[in-house]
Amino acid sequence: MKIRSKMFAVIIIFSVLPVILVSFIINHTYNKNTEDEILESLSSSVHIYESTVESFFDQKKLTLDTISNITEVKDYILNTNENLNYYNHESYVHIKDVINSCVDNGDYIIAIDIVSSNNQVVFSSKDRHEKNISKFEKANKMKSTEYKGVVYSDANIESDTGKTIFSIGVPIYYANEYIGYSTMSIDLEYLIRLSDQSEFYKTGYISVIDSQNFSVASKGPYVGNYINEISSDAKNTFPKEWNAVTEKGEDEGFFSYYIDGIKKIAFYSNINKTGWYVVGNVNIDEVFAPLNVTSKVVVMFVFVILIFDAIAFFIYMRSITIPMKKMTIATEGVYKGDYSIRMEYDEDNELGLIAKTFNNLMDNIQLNTNKLKNLNNDFSILTSNIPGGMIRCTVDEFCELYFVSESFLKLMKCSRGDLEYAYDGRYMEMIHPDDVDYVRDIVLDIKEDGDIEDIEYRIVRPDSSIIWVKDRSRVVSDGNGKRWMYTILIDITVDKMYQEEFKKSEERFSKIVNWSDNIIFEWDSNRGNIGVSDNVRFKIGYNPLRLSSDGKSIEVDGIFPEDKEKFCNMFDRIFKGELGIEEDVRFKKKPENTYAWFKVKVGALRTDGNKIYKVIGIIYNIDNIKNHENIIKGRRDSFTGFYTREGMQLVVDDDITESLEVVKKAVIIFDIRGFNHLKEVMGIKFSEAVISDIAGKLSSAYDKSDVIARISESRFAVFTKFAASKSMLIVNINEVMDTLKSIYRNSELECSIQVCVGVSRYPKDGETFEALYQKAETALFEAIEKGNGKYVIYEENEKQMD
Repeated sequence: MKIRSKMFAVIIIFSVLPVILVSFIINHTYNKNTEDEILESLSSSVHIYESTVESFFDQKKLTLDTISNITEVKDYILNTNENLNYYNHESYVHIKDVINSCVDNGDYIIAIDIVSSNNQVVFSSKDRHEKNISKFEKANKMKSTEYKGVVYSDANIESDTGKTIFSIGVPIYYANEYIGYSTMSIDLEYLIRLSDQSEFYKTGYISVIDSQNFSVASKGPYVGNYINEISSDAKNTFPKEWNAVTEKGEDEGFFSYYIDGIKKIAFYSNINKTGWYVVGNVNIDEVFAPLNVTSKVVVMFVFVILIFDAIAFFIYMRSITIPMKKMTIATEGVYKGDYSIRMEYDEDNELGLIAKTFNNLMDNIQLNTNKLKNLNNDFSILTSNIPGGMIRCTVDEFCELYFVSESFLKLMKCSRGDLEYAYDGRYMEMIHPDDVDYVRDIVLDIKEDGDIEDIEYRIVRPDSSIIWVKDRSRVVSDGNGKRWMYTILIDITVDKMYQEEFKKSEERFSKIVNWSDNIIFEWDSNRGNIGVSDNVRFKIGYNPLRLSSDGKSIEVDGIFPEDKEKFCNMFDRIFKGELGIEEDVRFKKKPENTYAWFKVKVGALRTDGNKIYKVIGIIYNIDNIKNHENIIKGRRDSFTGFYTREGMQLVVDDDITESLEVVKKAVIIFDIRGFNHLKEVMGIKFSEAVISDIAGKLSSAYDKSDVIARISESRFAVFTKFAASKSMLIVNINEVMDTLKSIYRNSELECSIQVCVGVSRYPKDGETFEALYQKAETALFEAIEKGNGKYVIYEENEKQMD
């Protein structure tokens, strides 16, 4: 029985005349309270719809925020802003895959663009707008903090698809500086469907209006039109009343209007300060019909109400007020974000229909919320593990697949249908039979959410080929408590092949070590063992290297005491990050029991994580070289540090003998003219300062690889590589002569210095130092005869002066 019929019957049966006044007062008070609750119910329905739309907007904004915070996206925007031409193609492809995946997998997403600060589209899904100027109509508002990091456009209709869409923009910052923004174009079909599904009262419906007064979604007459462009009349006052509402600028409120002569009451609410409004509309007659009928009944029978008025009022309270109160409490809870609330009212009447509709609406909202949460989990894992194939499966003995990425299909070389046909949609069926128990034990042993330690195993493709993969997984529980495993699979088949080749290379290396003339050693720091080539006993007479008792360091025997610390420090330096080290040390040779010089070179083999797993070294005899160097060191000029003539002869002859190929060089003799006069006039100390100055100029003019000697008090010689051609040699001689030519002053005295130069060339004029020096000296004597500031290059048949 309907509520109005029930109340009529109760009043007819139980009312009595003596309670006329009391019934009237009670009826008036009740009507007022019920009216407030009905209006509150209308506003709550609007808030529920508004909450759903805000949640939808927030999810899309979250997707844009996630994309905008990818480091590679910011790098590309900065490059575009600064007009740089450097772009990493692999990063470009990855970013495009992420954007396209979001568009393909996201509900109602039309396109996603990444835009630079000058409004140039850097990335665009499906290449829709790439390299064009962005058409986002509110791009100039991106830098403003007023919009709290998000800007919403108004609705518009696409010309090619006819779809009603709008856009969300999110600014992108780098180091707190605005560099660009990202936009998402969204199909408003979602809002239209929600509006179509909205049910409250028989004549009630929900409308969505953007900031330009465009009716985006509605069951009403103005959908798809700009309200401010529609004229009002006495029977249709909605455009006029709505313009008055927008002029007030209030976030929410009630207003009334007429459509086709029918008076309606509406409640509006601003969606999260976007400038968009949700408007709930219902016929006033329907809202207040029960009250009007009740009032008429009370007036009609008030004179006969007496004894049973209290009973009628009690039944009335239970039939309407209590259910309405429950609904008010429920809608307030939903408005605060509790989507688990349901109305408990099973009566077959209008309030029961409202309760049922409310519960259905909440079921849909909760279902959509869980779906969005699952999509966010998918997207979060996708963006944090860009490389390799990605899957989402159940955490059980079968690992049933619920999501696979396109890159996983490429890894498996198959289609989605192949996965279902070949493996029955179960990931465990893909794993190699020899590895499946190992992987299943790990999965079944997972007790808590979080990351799982990386593992390696084989999987079998549908074409029966086998590949090795590295498995990087994370377990996450969704809103319903169901556990999912998100897995990134990286193809390491090539790495495994390299490991096998490396083992073979080690075997070959071991053989080569035993055949080498030098002593080679290898220290495996992980396994705690050391190997030394067999020829150590022929080169030194014993093995001087051994491991410490704890296996963590190398100890050495028979080394010269002063060299022991230097030798041991080599390994400490390697473990601190140096790449290659060499030192000269002395070992005692047996059976001679004499120390000999050896050069030790040490390096390390490292993993991809830069962790050392082997230290390798080579030891070879340099005793003869050291002795020869000591001989040469004894032949240096004590004042300038240059070689003497004898020292220069040893070094030059060694250089000529040890060179693997003939390189053109020259011996240049510089004779300082006027030095004896300067010495007599200025004194010995001043002349020594002049010699020091000349020595410094010669050192600056030539490389360290060139050999410089002081032949006599005022004569210098250089063995230089600046002789690739005669013209190059002449340029060098002129530059050095200009540098050495100087005027020296002491108090009121001054003396000038000039230079004469004689030159011979290797190998043209000789292949020993003595032969080259004699011909350079011959050329010098001719230059001296020509006068100060001259040079002569020796010629065999003809002497030439330049």
